[in-house]
Amino acid sequence: SSRAYRFKQNWWNSSWHAKAEPEPFAEAVPDALKTAVWEGWADPNAKVLDIGCGGGELSAWMAKEGYSVKGMDYSEAAITKAREWFSQECSTRSLTYEVVDICKPLKAPVTETYGLIMDKGCFHGIPQNFRKQYVQNLVSLSEPGSRFIMFIRLDENKAKTQSMIAHYFSPWFDIESFEEDTIRRVAGKLD
Repeated sequence: SSRAYRFKQNWWNSSWHAKAEPEPFAEAVPDALKTAVWEGWADPNAKVLDIGCGGGELSAWMAKEGYSVKGMDYSEAAITKAREWFSQECSTRSLTYEVVDICKPLKAPVTETYGLIMDKGCFHGIPQNFRKQYVQNLVSLSEPGSRFIMFIRLDENKAKTQSMIAHYFSPWFDIESFEEDTIRRVAGKLD
């Protein structure tokens, strides 16, 4: 419901207000993303969109790898932290952060599209009734031939999770693979 969605958004804002520092890149960046970048799966000339960027660690890492990156999150507090933590990268590289709710219709006609879109932990937290809008926006923001890499928490029933992902994404994207990766957490820190 919309009420539960707003509650979750407020919870994230509170969580980001309380967070004192970003995660180190070694913990924040999944090995599968490093491999995708370093082995050429991700086009080195692609503009990158980081959906649900939180504190901006993935976006900043991608900018350090030479990409032009926009991080977006529906939490104003997260975007404020990202801009604060990575202000140097924002001023010296092509890195921006913007407050956008990917689960609501986009406010303006889309004029900027992306060749690589990343989602680390956003989609799995979206209530089912908002997922269709998420996918519609993702498609609108994708340029022809774009790549999409998603890191999602798996249910105990992996086949069920894969089926759900195929349901939402296969009409628009060719699903290349489902791979397991471990997303590390720094001991003592909360999401």
